[in-house]
Amino acid sequence: ATSNQVSFVLGDKGYVISGHTNFNSAQIWEYNFATDEWTNKGNSPLGKRNEACVFVANNKVYMGLGYVLITLNGQTIKQYKKDWIEYIPGSAYGIAKADFPGTGRGKAKGFVINNMPHVGFGSRATTYYKDMWKYNPSNNTWTQQPDWPGTSTSSNGLNLSTFTIGKTGYVVTGALAEFWRYSNSLFYP
Repeated sequence: ATSNQVSFVLGDKGYVISGHTNFNSAQIWEYNFATDEWTNKGNSPLGKRNEACVFVANNKVYMGLGYVLITLNGQTIKQYKKDWIEYIPGSAYGIAKADFPGTGRGKAKGFVINNMPHVGFGSRATTYYKDMWKYNPSNNTWTQQPDWPGTSTSSNGLNLSTFTIGKTGYVVTGALAEFWRYSNSLFYP
């Protein structure tokens, strides 16, 4: 059993990476839809990472952020990450890319538009984020986008989902309290 893992689909395979278990949280598991079988693909390039985020753009996988647990003077603390890597399934290594320029956080979310991941939201302790950043894989740069104008509180800051249809991203909060469309670098109610 694993919590706080990330998952994605690339081609005809599904993947579950990292997360937290009592034993090892650095694993990559590949699911074959045709044979209904799981295969352990070794160690994750994220290591023992919790609450990371992952996006598939132009048949490449981009992931990072989240946190690792470290012990310092007998206390376990969360060390938030801002790293960003390009990952090739089946490899235990990733290609380091430009770090995420926003604040390191867990549970970041977003969407892919025009083969560019748009990353934001998430939390760090009791802080909930509304920012949005666009990653351009062709020149390895980040560009800040307008913040999400919706409500961001502890009750719905993590209780939101994001998805893409065509060239439009969507943000919906729990119980459909808010529904936003993201197009041409702007949010619309």
